[in-house]
Amino acid sequence: MTFRLLLLYFWWTLFIPLQTQGNETGDRVTATTDLRADSRLAAAKRLPLLLMVSQKDCVYCVLLKREIIRPMVISGEYVNKVVIREMFMDAGVRVKDFDGKETKAKDLAHRYKVFLTPTLLLLDADGRELTRRIVGVNSLDMYGVYLDEAIEDALDRLRARAGSDGQEHH
Repeated sequence: MTFRLLLLYFWWTLFIPLQTQGNETGDRVTATTDLRADSRLAAAKRLPLLLMVSQKDCVYCVLLKREIIRPMVISGEYVNKVVIREMFMDAGVRVKDFDGKETKAKDLAHRYKVFLTPTLLLLDADGRELTRRIVGVNSLDMYGVYLDEAIEDALDRLRARAGSDGQEHH
């Protein structure tokens, strides 16, 4: 009986809080339903959109959220670096794409050639990938470093585009 209670407690504290949707100011990863609105927010802030493609029963997705993504949200250090969203590609989940058209999340994930979760995409306001994606979780040891480098690279690319758009042509 004690073992069952311990197992139930472990499951409850590990999995339930991570699957709760949050908001922009909370300590949870916000699940997207409207990528057009999310991309407009990112464009207004001149930031890349970090889209974590996941599935509800994906153990590695839960691990990645708990160890990397959620601490990023809680820290507040990424508010001016990236807009973070999660898209569940489970059956029956629908989202608005970057054009505002409602579609199956799984179909949208497949448009990006995402077949393994978790996959992290750093996107511009038009939904184009800015950097090399991060697929799966081999080890968490250097994951945060690689993700920080990808975010900085995405920011640099956005800044370079903004700089070239503002230059006068003679």
